[in-house]
Amino acid sequence: MAHYASALVAPPEDDAFALTALKIVLFSGFGIVATILGFVFFMPAGFVLAGMVAWLGFEGVYGPYRSFALRALSMVFFAAFAVIATIMGFVHAPPLGFALAALFLWRGFGRFGAGAAAEQVAPRTPEAALRPTGNEAFDAYRTDMLQRLEDERAQFEGFLARLRAAKDSREFDQFMEDRARRAREARGD
Repeated sequence: MAHYASALVAPPEDDAFALTALKIVLFSGFGIVATILGFVFFMPAGFVLAGMVAWLGFEGVYGPYRSFALRALSMVFFAAFAVIATIMGFVHAPPLGFALAALFLWRGFGRFGAGAAAEQVAPRTPEAALRPTGNEAFDAYRTDMLQRLEDERAQFEGFLARLRAAKDSREFDQFMEDRARRAREARGD
């Protein structure tokens, strides 16, 4: 999720980002216009085009963009396409428009916004991380690695405790030396 937040704060300034955004806008606009013209001039063509896009769904049309800004832009245009195609479908043939709306809801928006980027994120809860995978070798390796990490954490906490104690001791010794020096100076020694 950190890379999404950084994309909001400082969007990429390279040419690939701008060209990809332009491609999304132009191809989405072309798809919307082609679908409208298909419905107006040859109704089956409009239904076929809208049905193909609905069947492919959001991930199939736009792919798993890593940038939050590109995913948001593509979601807006995909939703616009879905709304326009569904309305045109209802206007020209209500039963087919209903089928198109159901297809968009089932296939098109099934993983809307989540997609492959969310699948690549590591489990967020300890329970999910400890769930057995079914592969005994991997589960044994993971258990061993987690135990070693826990041992290292305990050793590190012990090291930090010793460091704090040493620092406290040094600071106390310094305080006592300063106090003794001030007492000697006050007596005139």
